[in-house]
Amino acid sequence: PYAVLDGFLFIQDDDADLLDIYSQTQLDGVLPISPNADFDNSGRVDGFDLNTWTSGYGTSTGALLTDGDADFDQDVDGGDFLIWQQQQTPTAVQAVPEPSSTVILATAMVAMVSRSRRAK
Repeated sequence: PYAVLDGFLFIQDDDADLLDIYSQTQLDGVLPISPNADFDNSGRVDGFDLNTWTSGYGTSTGALLTDGDADFDQDVDGGDFLIWQQQQTPTAVQAVPEPSSTVILATAMVAMVSRSRRAK
């Protein structure tokens, strides 16, 4: 239902029509393709994309991005997994709060008072 432009190719010869000389596939081979591990097109490379790669792993002919083919070589293999690893969206790390010096001081004082009462 929609089209995506992947690049423009300009030539200086007005008389040459590249599609008369080369096939579309040959011309596409000249354009650099960026690896893409966002298999579900969610805008994030995450565990859902890993599930897609896992399901498609081992597909050896005609694999698509939706099968887990991140490098567009028409198979789903370890190379695609490495791309997934490199592009994985980092998850937020929750900080573990450290006790403040007031809490540490109060704990130490309670321990000292408790110890001095036992000593008497």
